[in-house]
Amino acid sequence: MKRFIVASFLWLACLGGSSVCSASMFSLVRSATPLKSGEVLTGVGFGFQDAADGAHYVRVPRVLLGVGFADVVDFQVDYEYLLLRHDPFFPEQEDSGDAVLATRLSFLRLYGYRFGLGVNVKLPNAADNKGLGTDETDVQILLLTSKTFGKFQLDFNVGTGLMGDPTKNANQRDLVVVGISASYPVARDVSLLAEFSMNSDLHDVRIVGLKQGPFFNDKNILKAGGGVIFPMFWRVQGELFGRAGLTGDSPNYEIFFGLTRKFQLPKFPVEIGSS
Repeated sequence: MKRFIVASFLWLACLGGSSVCSASMFSLVRSATPLKSGEVLTGVGFGFQDAADGAHYVRVPRVLLGVGFADVVDFQVDYEYLLLRHDPFFPEQEDSGDAVLATRLSFLRLYGYRFGLGVNVKLPNAADNKGLGTDETDVQILLLTSKTFGKFQLDFNVGTGLMGDPTKNANQRDLVVVGISASYPVARDVSLLAEFSMNSDLHDVRIVGLKQGPFFNDKNILKAGGGVIFPMFWRVQGELFGRAGLTGDSPNYEIFFGLTRKFQLPKFPVEIGSS
């Protein structure tokens, strides 16, 4: 079933079409192109995840807010409220989930490639004793690369993730973070996206329960899947994603639906005079 889901999305991403490719705001793979100066991004979404240990997580709402500066750097806040609906070792819980602060700096254009530096920081606000998170500050430092080949838009992320272990004091795991996505327009303002990621999602719940009891999952989490990006109303963009885990330590599957909109802050004239 997992292989069928992955193969379906990869096949859809190769279909023909026309139009300009839309950028995904909720993809696990980040573009090297930041928001433009004075551009504000707002988003809200809903997600469901079936974890490898039998837990069912509902993410509602997930809120995204970003702003761009000087066309080369932007800042984003990605917050979610998390509900644990079923788990054999944790009772049903609901509480504030992870909040991720992210910034990216575009520093080079070369031979049609765009390069950037991305830093993502997860705040310690998801309780590990409720099975909702790690209650640790996790950090990702990534090299971002983007390139357009005709109508294909390719984004590639590689770097390292510094992840704390709540079950051991002053213990840290260093993981390799890799992500690649390809998007292609199939109609006016409609694009398909395929992606593969390893340890790219800071929202992943790393406290899991097995027969020996809850423990910290420090293994590599691999996901593949994709989705569709489409216009809705009042310049709102819809995004629908499906992902499948590729290893036993990864979530079985997850689905996500989000709405985003961008708008430009007004530029006020500045007058310099003397009294």
